[in-house]
Amino acid sequence: MYQDFENIYGNLIEYIKQLGAEREIFKTKLIRTLILVGILVVVLIAIFLLYKDSYVEKMQELEIILAIVGVAFAIAFIVSIFHVGKSAQKYNKIFKTVILPNLLFNIDKNLTYTPKNGLSKEVYDQSGLAINYNQYSSEDYISGYIADNALLEMSEINAEEIQTNEKGQPVVVNSFNGILAVATLKKSVNNNIKIVKNSFWKGKREANIRIASIQFEKYFDMYADNKVNAMQIFTTDVIEEIIGFVQEMKIHLEISIIDNKFYIAFKTGQMYEGGITQNTKELLSKYYVVTYFMISLIKRINKAIEDAEL
Repeated sequence: MYQDFENIYGNLIEYIKQLGAEREIFKTKLIRTLILVGILVVVLIAIFLLYKDSYVEKMQELEIILAIVGVAFAIAFIVSIFHVGKSAQKYNKIFKTVILPNLLFNIDKNLTYTPKNGLSKEVYDQSGLAINYNQYSSEDYISGYIADNALLEMSEINAEEIQTNEKGQPVVVNSFNGILAVATLKKSVNNNIKIVKNSFWKGKREANIRIASIQFEKYFDMYADNKVNAMQIFTTDVIEEIIGFVQEMKIHLEISIIDNKFYIAFKTGQMYEGGITQNTKELLSKYYVVTYFMISLIKRINKAIEDAEL
């Protein structure tokens, strides 16, 4: 049984207070670092102005002052890594080892979280949603058997392509950064279905299914080997839930169903991170909505398959 977000947030409040304490430590260290940098810049510039007539002949004063400021900020960067960075690391550790596992547990008690693991490149390729890339990384692995004994696996993935610009220099182009989830449906639908971003340009596919929803057509194109079968799965309720999520969260998604595998890719950017400078409640709310929606959608898809007796 699922709880609403406010109840879940209330259950996590003691842990969130720990995050708040770490955030205050981080802010204090950051302010101290910035003050020290300011003092260092002032002192160095004062020394330069005091002795510039003795040592400066040809170099421009402005160039030297800018160099001094640059050195000061370089020192600040090094200090921040060892001083301020430790607080940020501790904050993120609490978030990933305490807050996030508890959030997921409250959404569904069968979900487990392994921060350093991720979905394989092969799963991404099998989804049919992958686009050009030659570099791949994945982390924040979440898995568990949810409703109807469906195995859900998901993680953040980052797919990039190394291209060459006009000058022959390598350029990194991000192909996809977000959440990929895969669930095993209760039975095979004997169909390949794909819902992708709406585009004026249509690729050469088996079929282009028109949905009787202006809002759906605004966001998506739908393709399938078997049109009737696809319409039985993506009922009005399912379509409305997808549209509602996209409109509320402003997060684009793409879906594919290949036999008994359901894939969904959310173009969220980085996910399941602590974000020490961000509002904790807003972050957790976003993570909750994305995860809850995913589970709810899988339940609806399984129900549609069952009702259609596919």
